[in-house]
Amino acid sequence: MYPLPGDLMILSDIDQHWAVIKPGLKHVRMKAGGDWTPHKIRKACRQKQAFLFIAPEGFVVVRADPKALHIWVAYGKGGGLISKYQPFIDQLARDISATRITIQSQRTAYRRLPGWTATGRDTYERSL
Repeated sequence: MYPLPGDLMILSDIDQHWAVIKPGLKHVRMKAGGDWTPHKIRKACRQKQAFLFIAPEGFVVVRADPKALHIWVAYGKGGGLISKYQPFIDQLARDISATRITIQSQRTAYRRLPGWTATGRDTYERSL
């Protein structure tokens, strides 16, 4: 998707990448649901309430509160991407002094990953 080396993720301006990000957001919303829209994500990124990180295979949009890093949207082409980028996300959470990572998704893959716990319907958490 993007010509970046290895498993690098780069903090990026959503407007610069909107032509590629918007279809990915629509795909995630169609497949996994959520109470967000692509334009809500774009607005939050523009206002620095959310942050876009791009990778060779896709992207992730995160939000933070004082104790948690929330994965708002993740999109990628290929298998094993959660495991591949988990160390990056873990470090990002530690860098902001978060003690946990959360995600809300109808996809059940998080139940099978080490360190992730279901905390409610379609809600998962990873303690650091």
